[in-house]
Amino acid sequence: MTKKEYVKYLFIFFLLFALFFTLILAAYICESVDVSPKVCYSLLFVGFGFGFASLIYLFVNYKRAYSYEKQAKENKIDSEECEVIDNFDIEALKDLLRKKKFEENGDCFYKRKYSLIKDTTKCYVKFYDGRDLEATLADGKKNLDTYIHFTYSICHILIVSMDNVTEQDIKLLKDFTKKYKVPEEMLAKVSHYNNIVCFLVDKSLGKAYYIDPDMAKLTTYAYGVRVIKGLYKQNKKSLK
Repeated sequence: MTKKEYVKYLFIFFLLFALFFTLILAAYICESVDVSPKVCYSLLFVGFGFGFASLIYLFVNYKRAYSYEKQAKENKIDSEECEVIDNFDIEALKDLLRKKKFEENGDCFYKRKYSLIKDTTKCYVKFYDGRDLEATLADGKKNLDTYIHFTYSICHILIVSMDNVTEQDIKLLKDFTKKYKVPEEMLAKVSHYNNIVCFLVDKSLGKAYYIDPDMAKLTTYAYGVRVIKGLYKQNKKSLK
């Protein structure tokens, strides 16, 4: 599916749905002003016909539209520069996690937090000091709980430190993020979700690289990014 076909798909779907909604509303208004029942039933019948047609059109083209949107989101990640946090101090952040009453277990900090959007989110922050980013990310992936809980979401935040971050490392970061960020955005209506957010820290420059959530602010991925950015801002203030 091309971009033109995707726009056309959305236009036709919303047009059919709009006709469904308009005709159902018109039938209700007509009934309230004592218009002939025959007219009201005709409007309802045609309205539900448009509603049924919109559902058929949606499901017939869904796979192609889904593939297009997924590929477009992945291409956007590939084409854009990573967001950067300067003067990223890992030890200071660990201290702040302790102050924020995160429980500590080795290099992992965890806490259950409450959110109006996601109800309850279990947040895990794990620190890695690795030379092989691919192997480190694979290890972080193994610790992901893939079970979808119905009472809470899980956000795994990986803080990976390296001596010198290369362009290949940035590419690995993007490829890794695409596997977790994009699918959740495609299923944004899922109330509880598990996800991984990775911050790649260049110790030689004191910079942390990550992929911005963009407009998908209500996802677990975006929540994980906000947790670290919020801690970083508080840590930055404390260092002044």
